[in-house]
Amino acid sequence: MPSCANCNKKWTYRELLKLLLSFKAEMMCPYCEARQYQSKKSQAIAPFAGLVVLLPLLLSSFIDLPVLLTLSLIPILAIGTLLMFPFFVRLSNTEEYYFNDFDSK
Repeated sequence: MPSCANCNKKWTYRELLKLLLSFKAEMMCPYCEARQYQSKKSQAIAPFAGLVVLLPLLLSSFIDLPVLLTLSLIPILAIGTLLMFPFFVRLSNTEEYYFNDFDSK
């Protein structure tokens, strides 16, 4: 579980999941009320978590999987990804952008 970059207290799974599902860029630490952001490394992992859910569709194009199995694996993987993703989140005090190529020079 991630810990606050300001006060170093670990966030609970429930707090983090609630904040991640709100889709806000910044999160307030429940202990010290400091603004927290996902780290650059954590932002890099997020798109791959979404791709895991679509893995059965990709596999069904190469392997002859029954449609019922393919469609039943998607919600199972979505729930599994949702349950596991908070363990990969890291927090930062500053807002970091994964794609930093748009900085003015």
